[in-house]
Amino acid sequence: MPRRRRRFSGLRTLALSAGLLTTLAACESFGLGKDKPDPSAVPAVEAGTERLLGAADAAIAQNRVEDAAIILGRILKKDPNNSQAQLRVAEMYLVANKLLLAAAAFKHLSTTSDVRAKALQGLGIAMMKQGELDTAHKALKEAVDEDASLWRAWNALGVYYDTQSLWNEAGESYERALAAKPELALVHNNLGRSLLMQRKFADATSAFRKALRIHPALKAARANLRLSLAWEGKYQEATAGVKRGELPTVLNDVGYIAILRGDYDKAEALLSRAMVESPTFNETASKNLGYVKTIRGAKK
Repeated sequence: MPRRRRRFSGLRTLALSAGLLTTLAACESFGLGKDKPDPSAVPAVEAGTERLLGAADAAIAQNRVEDAAIILGRILKKDPNNSQAQLRVAEMYLVANKLLLAAAAFKHLSTTSDVRAKALQGLGIAMMKQGELDTAHKALKEAVDEDASLWRAWNALGVYYDTQSLWNEAGESYERALAAKPELALVHNNLGRSLLMQRKFADATSAFRKALRIHPALKAARANLRLSLAWEGKYQEATAGVKRGELPTVLNDVGYIAILRGDYDKAEALLSRAMVESPTFNETASKNLGYVKTIRGAKK
């Protein structure tokens, strides 16, 4: 095992070279994840390439990076120029948040015809995560121009347009992502967040509810739904069913929105309850409560 680690540390220095994707074939483990390989999840060496690629896809989707690395290493050892395996290596880097490696690998593959569109999609997402928005936008647009079914590229374009306050373009991008794959809680949540930023609260609430019907455990959608309900003035529904440990934070957030809406009575009641429910002194809720009282004093 130490020998393998040394070999991978050496490979890191080659990460930005075109030879990276073929060099990886010599290494059984890429050392990208903290997870331990699961032998039962890795097909036998004799398994066909398609079966190995499917197993690699499943491992990447589940963030089992070490398993994916072993599977892809087996493919590339036999066929160093297998572009489908190389694409999965790049995706593996993206999942592992190795963004420089991912961007370099996707960029290299964007010149390969059979995986070009997906490579551009991956490149765009990697660049978005690095904050290189213009470069990301260019790559993502090229990706969907070549393959309109790439929902991840459409979703990332929606996020990009939200950062630019280009609401029509953002909405169209999310709708294109959902047209390609309707049952995507992540995209429904992102669409709802875009609508929330536009102060289209009822529509945002509907989008968040759709996300939660698909994926009830999606925390981001649950939190966003509470904010959207609060903006609609549905304070009781916004705070319903909250776990005891999360209640002070939710009450404070909903109370703050009540301040912004000018519902000072509701805000004071919510923030006071946040103070009571907090196991220790809640400085944020206390400040917000003081702000409500200052506003009221100024009006008097």
